[in-house]
Amino acid sequence: MASFNVELNSRKNKDGLYSVFIRYTENRKSRKVKLNFRVPEDHFNKQARFGKWIRIANSKSKAYNKEIEDTLEELRIKFTEIKKQSLAPLTYINKPVSNGTFITVGAYIKSYLSDKEGEATIGYFNVLSWMLNAFATYVGEDTLMVDIKPRHVAEYRALLLARGAKGSTINNTLQKIHKVFTIALKDDTISKDPFRLNEPVKEVRPSRVRLNDELIKKLSELDLTDPALDNARNYYLFSFYNAGIRIADFMQIRKGSIANGRLEYEMDKTGHKKSILLNKSALAILEKYPKKKGESYEYMFPILDSKSEYAKNVSYEDKRRMPRPLRVKLDRDIKNNARYINTALADISTLLKIPKAITFHTARHSFADKARRAMKNSNKITLVDIKNSLAHKKISTTENYWASFDEDSLDEAMEAIFE
Repeated sequence: MASFNVELNSRKNKDGLYSVFIRYTENRKSRKVKLNFRVPEDHFNKQARFGKWIRIANSKSKAYNKEIEDTLEELRIKFTEIKKQSLAPLTYINKPVSNGTFITVGAYIKSYLSDKEGEATIGYFNVLSWMLNAFATYVGEDTLMVDIKPRHVAEYRALLLARGAKGSTINNTLQKIHKVFTIALKDDTISKDPFRLNEPVKEVRPSRVRLNDELIKKLSELDLTDPALDNARNYYLFSFYNAGIRIADFMQIRKGSIANGRLEYEMDKTGHKKSILLNKSALAILEKYPKKKGESYEYMFPILDSKSEYAKNVSYEDKRRMPRPLRVKLDRDIKNNARYINTALADISTLLKIPKAITFHTARHSFADKARRAMKNSNKITLVDIKNSLAHKKISTTENYWASFDEDSLDEAMEAIFE
């Protein structure tokens, strides 16, 4: 039979005060639950049965006795809940409880994803769901959140490495999972962070694929009779000339987005507003896709269907408020068209005799590299300017982008040194 007894610690602290704790005993085994105060030895009544453990000689006796009563009641309720869940009370009596229940990894992640579903983009949400559910499957969905230890994180990290995942992918995955446990720590679902010993995976940065000025010129002059290849080339160059606009944003450029020689749009990823002065090369590409009479919300480029139900939702907030099936359809249409464009760009890479195929996203790398080179030769361009043009939140992100171009940068420096 289980029992709860209020006791005084056997050792005093440097001020001569003793900690008070409640001892839980079952089958001759016990656990201690420490309370949040200390008292002199003669202020504790070890003979007290209920309500008067701290003598009235202590000025805070009423508050301390109330805390003991409340803690005893909480422990008895907790004991009952632990028994209901067929768990061992001695193991879980000191562990945090959420709403009277020990939360499983699967249940907590499901709740977390439910909160995220309405605010995240469909693409991001799908990736996040896959990452978190894969971890839950590995540790066991029925495993309690409080039972996840640093060894689980280390073992999962090792598993991802063994599967050949890139260091950046592993770090990103563990970062997403860690965020869940950080929230669990704040809401007292867990008491210790299982990621406290995790260290990021270090790896050699891969060289980012990008086109230099010579290849951009060759791409521009390439004679392409296939409309699919010609369009893909135009799309790539338009992104390059407009600070590496991402493919989802590019596809959703509207007729109303082009005005007074500027491109204005809200980024699909963050809702951040961008306004870019269109240069001659970008305007020349737009001339190949003349505006036909129609609504301002209609798409500028012939990729997404302007007659689709989602087309009328122009702003970032409007798209977030779309019914989920409509958001899923837009996301699917963007991904399908992205595959077609990247397939065409792979064919163009063969024509240009580029060892590694370019994708639409490499237009962003190409712009970043050109900006880096331009900054070296002009005092009008700063790192902050490049950060803002790429819409990076932190300068460190821009610096990391450039880190993959270091080999070229070193070559240029060596040539300058020995001129």
